[in-house]
Amino acid sequence: EKDFKNLVLFSIIGVLCYYTFNIGVHENHLFLVTVLAVILLWLDASFCSMAVLLILMSNINLFLFYGTDGILHFERLFLGIDTSLPLAFFNVLYFLFLFAWVLFAQAQAVKMPALGARHVLKHAAKAPGTNPDTAPGTDHSNSQ
Repeated sequence: EKDFKNLVLFSIIGVLCYYTFNIGVHENHLFLVTVLAVILLWLDASFCSMAVLLILMSNINLFLFYGTDGILHFERLFLGIDTSLPLAFFNVLYFLFLFAWVLFAQAQAVKMPALGARHVLKHAAKAPGTNPDTAPGTDHSNSQ
């Protein structure tokens, strides 16, 4: 369905893909996702949890690399592991989840056509000017 809500939703997925998989992309590039998430939340309140998670991802990422004033005042290592590693892992998993959700769950929610021939034939048989009894795949004969 071509509407503004889907445009914003697919824009979020596009920017997240750019942010997640490009080398050398900095944390401030995620700011556009927060703006788009707020717009999506304004358009449809059912996207609240997604918007909150995206905004948290962006802010935690910025805080982890720049602190509160642009200078990091704490050690990023925790138990010998850089704290950005689990955060990056979560970001990739969340992107993959959102991508799959938009691709599959949202497609079903807006009733996108199925890829099967039976779906096409079913709708072709209902088209004006067609005889559903003679449509391919609809054998109404009483032969036993």
